[in-house]
Amino acid sequence: MSINGSVCPSGTAPGMSGVSGALLTSLIGSLLSGACDIGNPDDYPLDTNTQMSEFDFVIVGAGAAGSVLATRLTESTSANFTVALLEAGGNPPPDSDVPGLSHTLQMTDADWQYKTEPQTNAFQGLEGNRCLWPRGKALGGSTVLNAMIYVRGHKNDYDNWVAKGNPGWDYASVLPYFKRSEDIKVAGLQNSTYHASGGPLPVSNFEEWPPIFQAMLQSAVQTGSRLTDVNGAQQAGFNKAQVTASHSVRFNAAKAFLKGAKARENLHVFKHAQATKVIFEGTRAVGVEFVRNGQVRTLRARQEVILSAGAINSPQLLMLSGVGPADHLNDLNISVVHDLPGVGRNLQDHSRFMGATFSVPKENNSVDPVFQYFQSRSGRLSTTGALSLTGFISTNFKSRNYPDVQMHFEGPFSDARNVDVGSKIYGLTQESKETLFRPLFKENRDVYIMEPILLRPKSRGWIQLQSSNPTAAPKIFANFFEHEEDVETLARGAIWSLAMSQAKPLRTQGARLNTAKLPGCSQFPSLSFTYWKCAVRHTAATTYHPAGTCKMGPAEDALAVVDAELRVHGVKGLRVVDASIMPDIVSGNTMAPVYMIAEKAVDLILNSYTKN
Repeated sequence: MSINGSVCPSGTAPGMSGVSGALLTSLIGSLLSGACDIGNPDDYPLDTNTQMSEFDFVIVGAGAAGSVLATRLTESTSANFTVALLEAGGNPPPDSDVPGLSHTLQMTDADWQYKTEPQTNAFQGLEGNRCLWPRGKALGGSTVLNAMIYVRGHKNDYDNWVAKGNPGWDYASVLPYFKRSEDIKVAGLQNSTYHASGGPLPVSNFEEWPPIFQAMLQSAVQTGSRLTDVNGAQQAGFNKAQVTASHSVRFNAAKAFLKGAKARENLHVFKHAQATKVIFEGTRAVGVEFVRNGQVRTLRARQEVILSAGAINSPQLLMLSGVGPADHLNDLNISVVHDLPGVGRNLQDHSRFMGATFSVPKENNSVDPVFQYFQSRSGRLSTTGALSLTGFISTNFKSRNYPDVQMHFEGPFSDARNVDVGSKIYGLTQESKETLFRPLFKENRDVYIMEPILLRPKSRGWIQLQSSNPTAAPKIFANFFEHEEDVETLARGAIWSLAMSQAKPLRTQGARLNTAKLPGCSQFPSLSFTYWKCAVRHTAATTYHPAGTCKMGPAEDALAVVDAELRVHGVKGLRVVDASIMPDIVSGNTMAPVYMIAEKAVDLILNSYTKN
């Protein structure tokens, strides 16, 4: 079989559409066998066998931030830095390259498989009142299992960072760093002043665009939105989602950045290497302890240790190393290097929930989706489904020019087995799943969900250590909906999605609204504002965007962890570079901003050593 000139093994046969889960993963892995540019191990650096134990920089985490840092720092010929990059996982599984299989990687070895602590005022329709909290555990980090949506956020987000005491992070200053990474492939945007070509990260639209997606886009416009480049001059509006993919193949951070750097002699990638502690001499970070193949090793850093482990693992590692709230560390008998109360605090996430759910006549397609994808990179596996569309709306007058809700769309869910996968990922209770979905499948129709997403939550959560054992998962207190305003904003988003579902283009496609009530919300009038507020507390869950737990801010900010150059307050030789440094979460998916943060951090680092 030939795919865009690459020869892949034959052997895919019709009839695989009935295969799902682990078996589908196994079959696709066998099909690929590294023989083409999907699932190709040559896309990733080899596991180092160096006996070196000292480097200029030791970076923890090979996700979006770590991959950028390692690549850019080792390409600087003037400095000729040596870099060690530690990653707790290995190469991404082959099926991670297939857009339509992104959700199947959750709850696998490529996922840290975290869960939040139980909540009583949220997650009421989820198992155990807990929310699954996926985080990527592989080269590429969470860019291996996310939906690839490339959104930068709103101009005001970054200008507000500066207003909180972080000079140099205003929108005009960070835009060049977004563009540095980008290779824009979207028709009509190649000459935009907001985009750039030639970077290592392809940004495109999925090529598959069935009539139902077009009807959804037209319905959004008829509900009062406009077509826009959400990463351009005006965020408010809808369009095809910009995604980090090329020809319907995922480009995770490691493939986009590390592939081009893998042959450099000054880059050493340690796979399956879980960092357990930052080593300090006094208050200076001098290295990292990690476990690999059951053995404990230490790498020393001549210049700096950089934590790019993400909004969960970076604060966890700081606390394990003695940097964090002294009372919490003392309770766990961890020696305090520096009392820094903000470590693990200020946790923010974008909560999403099931707004309007509708069904349409099932798509008439007899071609096996696996065969269709590997033959021509088309069909349902070539996209992330209805997530191929995204948009931003304002639900009240105050936010008219600064949208407060993003709309995601899930589906199609084509049968009960299909929704079982979706419900498992969502963590729905059996009762919630039965009420919301089961009646629809008796009609042999495809189901879609409109999901309002809260862009700027008022509520804040926190991260704590479970114990001093570095292999124990941290405690995640999401603390959704402490502020009623968060619930009301999402309920208004649901009302908007309800109007969109009733617009003429969707009705022309035979869309039929599901009016079934959630268990626990049956006392409220169907689809009323009070009903939606109840529904929010039942089915809202993570959008996989944790941020803020190593807050950037001036030293006088009691919860600040790093300064505007991302150096950890109160210690030396240590920076944090990932989503955890956001003072306030951006208004949109967090992947693109993390790429930007890392690109800017490279210049901050290089400038500091040039000056010295």
